[in-house]
Amino acid sequence: MNNSRLEQTLDYITTQLQGISTSDGYRTDPLITRYLASIDNIPQYPCIMVESGNGEVKPLDTNMTLFDMFVPIALTCFIEGSLSIGDENNLENKYQALLHDVQRIVASLMLSQVTAQNRFNMNPDKRAFQFTGLFPMGNMPKGWFTVSFMIQIRNVGRNFDD
Repeated sequence: MNNSRLEQTLDYITTQLQGISTSDGYRTDPLITRYLASIDNIPQYPCIMVESGNGEVKPLDTNMTLFDMFVPIALTCFIEGSLSIGDENNLENKYQALLHDVQRIVASLMLSQVTAQNRFNMNPDKRAFQFTGLFPMGNMPKGWFTVSFMIQIRNVGRNFDD
């Protein structure tokens, strides 16, 4: 069984995010995952979960053999740090570091052209990405935020896996 084009695209984005490493000039070393059973059991901080949202499929021909898919992508980022304002490792500083790293990857995805390898691009009508502020997780020294953007998966066949 082949993976769907959406799964292939999520794998590609996940692989790009796995390039975030302090040894490669980034500020963080996050765990990248496509699934978390529970936010109570995050195995490592920082952690980035790659998710897709409710998409839209538009036919490109009258025979309905080719389609373009428009899919929102959310990168949910979890961080851990101290709650002390003056501490270099506080939540705000951890947020700024991981947000910066994720923005660099998403900006490079914006520049990506449709190729045989990725076959998607950032939606040209919405060539932008959004990010939220930091949301603390109760009284714990942990928080989360999201970076989101819209992709267009082009020329998807009727089986949605080609």
